Amino acid sequence: MPDCQNRKFVAFIGCTRYHGSKDADYSYESIRAATVANAALASGGLALLGSGTLFSWPERLCDVRVYLEDETCVPLDELMDDSGYRRTFGGCFATSLGSLLHEMGHIFDLAHCDEGIMGSNCDRLDQMFTLKDFHTKYGSLPKRKVPTGREWGAKCTVVRRPGGNVVQRSIEHML
Repeated sequence: MPDCQNRKFVAFIGCTRYHGSKDADYSYESIRAATVANAALASGGLALLGSGTLFSWPERLCDVRVYLEDETCVPLDELMDDSGYRRTFGGCFATSLGSLLHEMGHIFDLAHCDEGIMGSNCDRLDQMFTLKDFHTKYGSLPKRKVPTGREWGAKCTVVRRPGGNVVQRSIEHML
């Protein structure tokens, strides 16, 4: 058997299902409650992502920008909307791709931070690639982040030394 200790893996859960909603409550909590086998998490060398919004992904790399800008409304009674309250195919793609990159960051031992792909706005990946004025278009939307209770501090860097020893340093000490 090959040594997998130094390998990294990305996997999609193939059995993610969204059962729709019978009422008009399309909050993030309601959508999560109607969804089975959906995750965005990473540990060790595995990043795992649910497949509930793969309907919004392009088939070709050259279409990434066009798909990020797709304003087609998600039919909320049929398809899972994990778009950070944007309710668009482009929002679903941006959120799921941003979540995947965020989880891949964890398998390379990156910690959470305030901004960027390792921050709580990782679902706003479309802003990074399209330069679209998000606040004018959508205003101030609620956060979709669900606290896990396992976050390190907001302003820290985590470095894993060879041998597995973890060193935590505050960014303020480096400035």
